[in-house]
Amino acid sequence: MPAEGPASEAGRGRRTALRYWLVQLPGTVLLVLLLSLLHRWFGLPWWAVFLITLGWTIKDAVLYPFLKHAFDPTAGEQPHSPLGRFAVARDGLGQDGASRTGYVQLGGELWQAELAEGAAAVAPGGRVRVVGQRGLHLEVEPVAGDGGSQPHGPPPR
Repeated sequence: MPAEGPASEAGRGRRTALRYWLVQLPGTVLLVLLLSLLHRWFGLPWWAVFLITLGWTIKDAVLYPFLKHAFDPTAGEQPHSPLGRFAVARDGLGQDGASRTGYVQLGGELWQAELAEGAAAVAPGGRVRVVGQRGLHLEVEPVAGDGGSQPHGPPPR
């Protein structure tokens, strides 16, 4: 288990910032190359190249606080994790022997989901709880007592 505390949080914050700036670097380099060509072909002054590049970099710095969570590798451990939250099944999950995968709506977002091992089938519109996450795929189970879920197995005849 990693060490907790201010030192580990500062190290994680530096790694997140480094990851963000490394993603911004290719766009900035491309901008400078384009501006250099504009200087060469159309006589764009060097001070304009500098100011535009400075403005581009300031834009990235201003956006960093809003985007840093997306570059944090431990984001799944943060309070904004979907684990334990409730969602609504958009597709029937595991009904009639069908696929145990489908889509659920979590807040205003659609996520790919798969029923947890041994979980009962869920009808479209049934409530589910998120019990796991693998990348952008959620593992869900039906909410007990919800009318949208049914026992796993073939439907009665």
